[in-house]
Amino acid sequence: MNYKATLTLGTRASPLAVKQGELVKQAIEAYDPHVCIKLKAYETQGDRLKDVPLDAVGGKGLFTQEIEADLLAGRIDLAAHSLKDMAVTQDANLEIGACLEREDPRDCFVSEKYKQIQEVPEGGIIGTASIRRKAVLQNKYPHLCFSLLRGNVQTRLKKMKEKGLSGTILAHAGLLRLGLEHEAREIMDPTWMVPAPGQGIIAVQHHKNRGDLRHFCQAITHTETALAGTAEKEVLRVLGGSCQTPLGAYCEVHSKSVFLRAALAHPSGKAVLVEEGEGTINTALSLASQLGQKLLSRLPMEFSAWLQSEL
Repeated sequence: MNYKATLTLGTRASPLAVKQGELVKQAIEAYDPHVCIKLKAYETQGDRLKDVPLDAVGGKGLFTQEIEADLLAGRIDLAAHSLKDMAVTQDANLEIGACLEREDPRDCFVSEKYKQIQEVPEGGIIGTASIRRKAVLQNKYPHLCFSLLRGNVQTRLKKMKEKGLSGTILAHAGLLRLGLEHEAREIMDPTWMVPAPGQGIIAVQHHKNRGDLRHFCQAITHTETALAGTAEKEVLRVLGGSCQTPLGAYCEVHSKSVFLRAALAHPSGKAVLVEEGEGTINTALSLASQLGQKLLSRLPMEFSAWLQSEL
């Protein structure tokens, strides 16, 4: 049979997002050679607001809203997102159908001047737009200074060099997918720089009424990755947060067991609350909920008020 069904896959227009869309395309077309995936790239609201801290304009769904609107309207069939950019609560008519196997979830230190972040002297400037990364670094290295650094991976690397910054922090997964892993100077220890929930995971989203797409999604999904991402996002859900909440959550799946660490940082960096625990693949979500509740119970009044103001 020579007939090929064409499906449109929406993705952000950044080089990394397009690369991630291509990975989804390759996975689906490898599973079913009778399907042709066409990419449609979007410049999202989060992409357009290049010089504004995302928390100042509302962090929820800024990189997904336009794409999800077209999914709901039936203008595209599928969407590829970085799971960490997705709002905790989806539209009731949409679902995450698949998660590709996770790339390295850890953060990394990038610099032209220093091999490790502990080498950066007092007054050294780290460029970042991440509240989580900034708060954790302020807590561990209070002598550092910070400057807003936004844009896609290549833009941030360029700005870091042009501004003569001491360095920046990026997701190692993005550098690996773009073939830029040589830019990483230090892979950061996830026991203290706990990755963002869903970091390194590509999620495939579609409309719930598209039952014809579920067999593709089931075929390409990586079960352990999907479980880890769901557990990490559950911690964030319990806290009532968004992708701008300074929370790290990292779930490691080993055969039938899971280990989950969650770290919530005060935005000033003056405190980082950590909870961790072990469970089974069947209790991963309840474990995530328990850790989220423990973090909530430990929040000082002032910290709790700040978190509620972000909702």
